[in-house]
Amino acid sequence: MSTSIQSELAHEYAQYFSVQQAFSVNLKPLSENDKVPDEDDFAAEIPDLFKLASDMLVVDQAQLRDLNMSERSAKLIAQILAQQSSRISMILTYMLRQEDHPEHRQQGLAYSGGGFVTQSTTKLAIGDYVQVKLFLPDDYAAIFAYGQVIEATDAEQPEYTIAFVRLREEDQELLVRASLHSQARQLKQRSAERQQLKSSASDETITKE
Repeated sequence: MSTSIQSELAHEYAQYFSVQQAFSVNLKPLSENDKVPDEDDFAAEIPDLFKLASDMLVVDQAQLRDLNMSERSAKLIAQILAQQSSRISMILTYMLRQEDHPEHRQQGLAYSGGGFVTQSTTKLAIGDYVQVKLFLPDDYAAIFAYGQVIEATDAEQPEYTIAFVRLREEDQELLVRASLHSQARQLKQRSAERQQLKSSASDETITKE
C-alpha cells in the first residue's frame, strides 16, 4: 500500500466518531490472488440477510421519526411499531448468527462509520485487505464490508485498525447512528453509576452519624 493511499484512508477514518464497544467481527484475509471487488460486484456479493437487516433498520427508523413529528395520538402507534420492529430485529439477529463463523470470529474493540479496531488471532500486516462481517447485537445490526489494515500495534495481542474500502452508504449511516446510540447508553450508565456511588456514600455517612 502506498504512503499516499494509507494517509488518505487514515484521514477518512479519522473523520468519524469512534466508540469503544466490544463486538463480534468476522475477518477473512484476502490472499495475494484475491482482489477487492468493484462497487457492482460488491453489491451483488452482499448476503441477502445482511441487506434485509440493514434496510429494515433504515426504513423503521425513518417511519418512526415521521410518526414522532405528527400528532400526539401517533405516539402510541410509534411505540407499537417500535416494539414490533424490535421483535423482528431480534429474529433477524438470531438468523444472522448463522453468518458468524467461529473460524473467522475475532474480538472487536471499537467502531465508527470509517472502520473499526479489533484484535485478531490471525496475524495481519498494514496494507492487508480483509472481508468483514461486523455484528452489533445491541442495535440489531450486521454489516458486510471490505477493509484494509491501516495500523497495527506491536504487542503480544496486537490490535488492528481497519478502514472500510467497500461499504454501502446506508450501512455507513447505520454505523454512525449505532455509535451515537452506544455513546448515549454508556453516558447513561456512567451517570447511573455515579448516582449509585453518591447514594452509597450518603448512606454510609448517615450510618456513621
